Amino acid sequence: MSQHHVNPDLIHRTAWGNPLWNALHNLNIIGLCLAGSIITALIWPLALPVCLLFTLVTSVIFTLQRWRCPLRMPMTLSLDDPSQDRKVRRSLFSFWPTLFQYEADETSPARGIFYVGYRRINDIGRELWLSMDDLTRHVMFFATTGGGKTETTFAWLLNPLSWGRGFTFVDGKAQNDTTRTIWYLSRRFGREDDIEVINFMNGGKSRSEIIQSGEKSRPQSNTWNPFAFSTEAFTAETMQSMLPQNVQGGEWQSRAIAMNKALVFGTKFWCVRERKTMSLQMLREHMTLEGMAKLYCRGLDDQWPEEAIAPLRNYLQDVPGFDMSLVRTPSAWTEEPRKQHAYLSGQFSETFTTFAETFGDVFAADAGDIDIRNSIHSDRILIVMIPALDTSAHTTSALGRMFITQQSMILARDLGYRLEGTDAQTLEVKKYKGRFPYICILDEVGAYYTDRIAVEATQVRSLEFSLIMMAQDQERIEGQTSATNTATLMQNAGT
Repeated sequence: MSQHHVNPDLIHRTAWGNPLWNALHNLNIIGLCLAGSIITALIWPLALPVCLLFTLVTSVIFTLQRWRCPLRMPMTLSLDDPSQDRKVRRSLFSFWPTLFQYEADETSPARGIFYVGYRRINDIGRELWLSMDDLTRHVMFFATTGGGKTETTFAWLLNPLSWGRGFTFVDGKAQNDTTRTIWYLSRRFGREDDIEVINFMNGGKSRSEIIQSGEKSRPQSNTWNPFAFSTEAFTAETMQSMLPQNVQGGEWQSRAIAMNKALVFGTKFWCVRERKTMSLQMLREHMTLEGMAKLYCRGLDDQWPEEAIAPLRNYLQDVPGFDMSLVRTPSAWTEEPRKQHAYLSGQFSETFTTFAETFGDVFAADAGDIDIRNSIHSDRILIVMIPALDTSAHTTSALGRMFITQQSMILARDLGYRLEGTDAQTLEVKKYKGRFPYICILDEVGAYYTDRIAVEATQVRSLEFSLIMMAQDQERIEGQTSATNTATLMQNAGT
């Protein structure tokens, strides 16, 4: 059996007082002391005065202690929380602050708002609470299959429901009983009308069989168009998140990203000009070389601004073998530019085909039912169900990354960008602050982890946005990204 030396820097010990003082505050130890005093006085009567004095001293110490909870104290008690005391220096004379200074404890009121549960070993039954600051430092919860992660989540969801706030729940190993349980809990609080569901589950049913049978049953998911109200940068980032991670061919992916940005900018400007709704299907139609050339010609004919035409023109000029003088006559094009463009568009073909055909009932061609920005700011209950068994690992990951990317871009809008103006005009971050945080629960985060999650963990604290992440093992997360990014995530999930 191998012996490993314990690194003392990794041991976390309670720093409240000294061991003797803490022992005198323990109910069990005080009980043993009192019982020992009584037994000693009965056996040896001469020790009665000493036993009485000892009992009096220990009782006074135990009685005068400040009551505390294992973590934070709930706000509803309206008491000071000893766990948030700070040492400060004060002076006996306010008119001469540097004279006769002494060290004192500065107390803070209890701020516990999130009920975690209760202790089951030492001090059994003592309630565990977290404050706003604890939640916005985010939570990383590891447990094996059957460890109770999802059941714990259901209990924790009662907190935002009690606050009257909404939340986002993303499940990377989705089952329909999860959605039903959340609906039952919401129904208890009269919030069932606030529930929105993005359901990618199909139960292993063939899409072809459903179409052939002409089934017209009630839809099992709200529709969602991730590009309906998106900016060019957001749409490009979302499509970029669909690309496979950690694969060879990085040069082709870099060129595909450049092609994607030109496509998105041109398509978005056309949609804004013609007052159309941008969608996944529309991007797919314009992704062909003929589609991008047609979009460029439309810009010339309609006299688009130079800033709108330039991305399309620059891309077409960079395609090897493409002759700009023949841009209006596709029949005269050689095979080389088509082949070069096919290499780039092929980076997105698998994802587009899967999303447009397999999940065509979820991705809307119009605005869709769900606007995630509205869901967050209007405190709705958004549930995203991503299956694990009936889709490939790449598809599962792409679905999750698409949602996380859209969420992060929406939060980026809330940070604002203006430097000049009044606080009301520039500090948009203050508009959405309240007494309680907005909670986003990422269950089975290893199935769809993206670098964006680590970035969110470092930034969204100022928006009072809390991430609660659950996973089975760290290795699966590292398989989706690098060990450095995973370490960044762990260090920012301080709670």
